[in-house]
Amino acid sequence: MKKIVFIIIFLSITYFSFGQKLVDSTKTFSLIAHYSFDFPAFDMKDRYGNNNGVGTELSYKTSKNVLFALDYNYIFGNNIKIEDSIFKGISTSDGFIIDQNGMYAEVFCYERGFSVIAKAGYQFQLPTKYYSGIQVLGGGGFLQHKIRIENRENVAPQILGDYAKGYDYLRNGPAGYLYVGYVFNANQKLIKFTAGFDCLFAFTQSRRDYLFPIQGPDKGTHFDMIYGFKFGWIINLYKSNKTKNKKYYFN
Repeated sequence: MKKIVFIIIFLSITYFSFGQKLVDSTKTFSLIAHYSFDFPAFDMKDRYGNNNGVGTELSYKTSKNVLFALDYNYIFGNNIKIEDSIFKGISTSDGFIIDQNGMYAEVFCYERGFSVIAKAGYQFQLPTKYYSGIQVLGGGGFLQHKIRIENRENVAPQILGDYAKGYDYLRNGPAGYLYVGYVFNANQKLIKFTAGFDCLFAFTQSRRDYLFPIQGPDKGTHFDMIYGFKFGWIINLYKSNKTKNKKYYFN
């Protein structure tokens, strides 16, 4: 809570000190390729460990420093905390699944998911010669995640096709999003990036009619959250400045 209060105070001081004088009048339409390292919380923490995210964002900044963006993020990870119990009903006492050849099947479980978020916010301009500042955004959209089950050579029919859906714990639902970060936009073409802290939270429900591990459907509503650090490389697709009457394309 103290950190949140500090951020709010800092942004307020920045805005009232420089906001009226330091408004970047440039309109910019950008493509951002981003990577994030995230930590699960609440109900997601019971199932998954730390995960990664890669994606793209289309962003538009008005001449008044107002931001609008549409973001897609692909979520992936290797740490499935419930992996030992998923196949308990079809495995041996040692935890192995017997394939159709009478051998121990090689089975791997991964976290997979995605989010689509529409965002809006504001860029608090900093007193530098570059187009740099603090960005604060919020938004909403959709989150989905599941356990991806892989069997090498597909020789274990117990976990293939529709049977795999009974073990994957697919969940999705409406999501909310918060982001606070720094953007640096130098005149050089490649030195343009953003970095900050983001938080994605959602109210999700199971989308499978039957889950074998719990021998029935999961009818509850879950509160899922992932939060962490996000870094993005900015590619300006369009830029215009009324004061200089210049336009730049694909810089």
